[in-house]
Amino acid sequence: MKVALYDKGGGRFIKAAAAAARGILGETNVITFDPDENRDVVCLGEYSHVVCHLKSDREQPSWPLLIEGDLSRVKVILRVSSQGAGGMTDSAAAPYRLTSLGTWIFHLLEPSGANCVEWERIFSALLKWDSEDNALSDELTAIFQPRPEWVLALRLLCEAWECVNVKGGDPLHDIEVHAPGSPSEWLDPFAEIKGEPGPTSEEVAAQLGDRKGLAIELFASIENGDRQKIATAVHRFLNMAVDQSSEY
Repeated sequence: MKVALYDKGGGRFIKAAAAAARGILGETNVITFDPDENRDVVCLGEYSHVVCHLKSDREQPSWPLLIEGDLSRVKVILRVSSQGAGGMTDSAAAPYRLTSLGTWIFHLLEPSGANCVEWERIFSALLKWDSEDNALSDELTAIFQPRPEWVLALRLLCEAWECVNVKGGDPLHDIEVHAPGSPSEWLDPFAEIKGEPGPTSEEVAAQLGDRKGLAIELFASIENGDRQKIATAVHRFLNMAVDQSSEY
């Protein structure tokens, strides 16, 4: 894994990203390009992984010219945008491949990479993942394609279940609480179209990033119908959701 980091100027990610990459991959596997060099983006085609902050027009260093060029050696491009909070948010789509078996394109969708620890998480996930796969690893999904609204939805279902089944259904300021019971009552709220059946438990869990394991445990206990196991799984999921809710 050979990484090139290119900042056209104005990006605040480069120092932390470079330090993290060198810590994981070694000095000889990481190169940074100074914005003052104004190098043609063709130079990035020599590296397996590219992290870049480029111009959106066709003036060098140009994002359009990069993705139109020879990327036969490039497995992953991670684009850092200057749009949005902290100069790290991008409004682009979820991860995709330029061609059916070609280069993967990732965009930072939320202010991330502000410190070395966050970049270490990114490079570690990329290093362990086989970019020939047509699916992201759980770690990459958690970073680049999470469904935070689904995490919150499952948390609300867990809170309702706990309120009714553990706390005795105590009313919340005279609000009647309805708890999910059957597997379909847990899954139907995740349906993309109201009134349609919800996705499978596996499909929901796959969209929860690093909560996937806890979600699988929860759905398995629901299928089994063991109230004690459901209570344990609900408690575990709620504790993790609370601890990490600041991410969203």
